[in-house]
Amino acid sequence: MASRGDTRSLAAAAECAGCRVLARSSLDMGDGSSMPVLELECGDNVNAIRFLNRAAVNDTSDPEVRDLALRLLAAYPDHLPQAVHAFVKLCVRFVREKHETFQHAKYTLRRRAGDCDDHARCVVALILAAGGKARIVGVPNAKGKVAHVAPQAFDDDAWRWAETTVDAKYDEHPRAAARRLGLHRRRADMA
Repeated sequence: MASRGDTRSLAAAAECAGCRVLARSSLDMGDGSSMPVLELECGDNVNAIRFLNRAAVNDTSDPEVRDLALRLLAAYPDHLPQAVHAFVKLCVRFVREKHETFQHAKYTLRRRAGDCDDHARCVVALILAAGGKARIVGVPNAKGKVAHVAPQAFDDDAWRWAETTVDAKYDEHPRAAARRLGLHRRRADMA
């Protein structure tokens, strides 16, 4: 079961980010454990992105997330951000949601699917859990509206893109990747 501490910690992260918790529940993971689930009202993208960054930090304490992060670090000690980028891009499918939800990184990894915020939260949680620096940022579309989020890793003294919802190269801007792949017409969030 999700502990009260897990739920309280996630609720505190939501409230610190400027989001309002509307309801609390838990999701059975099928192995005797559960994840806290919050219904949130964030008001705008800034608060939602702030919450996603705080939630990714919370996700680092999960033993499965931490174990995977440390295995990636052991295998690629000099290239952790690139290894996490490649792993999530290969193992987690991009799926659209009918209703916006923010999944725990563990749930995304087990389900092997998520939308842009789930991908970004997963990448950031894995990098942070291995001791790296990472963040989730908004990506404005051609009209200047943030309709997509993507992870960035601090690598070689600079913030580098780690977009995983399309076949982006490490450090390739999400919109540039969408254009290169001919997806800019099908992915309005990155147009």
